[in-house]
Amino acid sequence: MRKCEEGGSAFRFSRRGFLKTGLAGGAAAAALPALAGAANTTASPLSRTEIQVSELDEITIGELQNGMRSGKYTARSLVQKYLERIETID
Repeated sequence: MRKCEEGGSAFRFSRRGFLKTGLAGGAAAAALPALAGAANTTASPLSRTEIQVSELDEITIGELQNGMRSGKYTARSLVQKYLERIETID
């Protein structure tokens, strides 16, 4: 054991104690975000089953590019569709 002085008070610690404390602190720091997320779960106004499927849900970038080339989509129409989708979900 070593003696460490800090702020005028003396305390003793061992390497094993130091490692145990560090491990416990690391585990707590890793688990805290998950625990905080679990505590903040609230029911949303729409459950996942109530949210309607959008044509843009599973579309790929390549499909969006092809749609814009063909004239099916414009930048404005895509932005409008995504804004409507956000409004629906929020």
